[in-house]
Amino acid sequence: MSPGQGIHTLQEFERNHLNRAVAGKGGLAVTLLVTTVMCALSAVFSGSVTPANTQSGICLPSPIEWTVSPILAATANIILGWTACLGMISLNKRFNFIPGTSMLYASVFMTAMWANPWTDSHLSSSAILVCIVLGCTHILFNLYGRRNASQGIFAIFSLLSWGSMTQYACLLLMPIFMLGAVFLKSFRPREFAAALLGIAAPYWIMLGSGLLPPESLRYPELTSIFSGFTPGNGLKWLLATNGTTAVILIAAMLANSIRANSMGVKMRAYHSFINLLGAAMIWYMLFDLGNITAYTATLALCLGFQAARYFQLSRLKRTYIYILAIQATYIILFILSLS
Repeated sequence: MSPGQGIHTLQEFERNHLNRAVAGKGGLAVTLLVTTVMCALSAVFSGSVTPANTQSGICLPSPIEWTVSPILAATANIILGWTACLGMISLNKRFNFIPGTSMLYASVFMTAMWANPWTDSHLSSSAILVCIVLGCTHILFNLYGRRNASQGIFAIFSLLSWGSMTQYACLLLMPIFMLGAVFLKSFRPREFAAALLGIAAPYWIMLGSGLLPPESLRYPELTSIFSGFTPGNGLKWLLATNGTTAVILIAAMLANSIRANSMGVKMRAYHSFINLLGAAMIWYMLFDLGNITAYTATLALCLGFQAARYFQLSRLKRTYIYILAIQATYIILFILSLS
C-alpha cells in the first residue's frame, strides 16, 4: 500500500459515522464507564483471587503484598488504568504513529486490560508496569536519531531498575528497551554505559544507604507453561483471555507488516518497537506463567496500537462490527471468569 492509498483508506474509515462513533471520544467514554463497572464487579465477586506468584519483587514487597485497604487498592488500580489510558493518548498525540483522530487504541486497550478479574480487583503489578512502560516509551521515542541520548537512556533504565524492586518483570524489559534504542538509532557505547549506570544507581542508593539489607534480595523463580504446570479452573480463564489478546495481536502485527512500506523510517522504527514489546510479552507469559498477570496490561497496550492501525487502514466493510465483536468477546470472557 502506498502512502496515498493509506491516507485515502484512513479518510474512508473516518467518514463512516458509525466508525467515528465506536472509535471516537464517545466510544472511549462508554468503554471507560463499562470497564469501571467491570473493576467494581471484580472487587465484589473476586476480591479473594490472587495471582500464582505474589513475591515478584527483587527486594521489596510486590503490590499484592502491600497493606492497603481493599477499597483504596481497587481505587488506586482504576486510577492507574486511567493514567495509562491518558498516557497512550499523550504518546500518540506527541509522536502520531497511529494516524487520524480515532481513540480506538485506548478503547481496545482498556477493554483488554480490564477483562481479567485478577488485575481488576486489587492494586496489581499489571497497572503499575504498563505505566512504567508508557513513561519509558515516551522517553525512548523522543530519543530518535539523537547523537547523544545518554541522559534519556539513563532515565529509562533508572526507572526500570526502581520498578524491578517491586516487580522483577521490569528487569526482563531492559533488553527490550535496549533493542528499541537500537531500532531508534540512539544506542551506542556511551548509551550502553549510561544504561548500566541507570540500572546500578537505584540499588546502590538503597543498599549503600542501608535502607535495604543485602539479604533482602530475591532471585526470581520462573515457571514455564511447558513444565507440567496445571492451571486451576480460574487460571484457565486468565490464560484464555490473555491467549485471545495474543492471537489478535499476532494477526494484527502480521497484517500491518504488509503495509509497513507505506510508513516513513521513523514510523517503522516506532512500530518495530511496539511489535517487539508485544512479542516479548507473549514470550514472557509462556515462560513466566506464575507472574502472568504482570504482563497483561502491557500486552493489551500493544494490542490497542496494532488493532487501531489495522482497522483504520483496512478496507473492511462495516469495520465497527469487528471492533464491537472484539470488545464483546472480552466482556464475555470477563463474565465467564467471574462464574
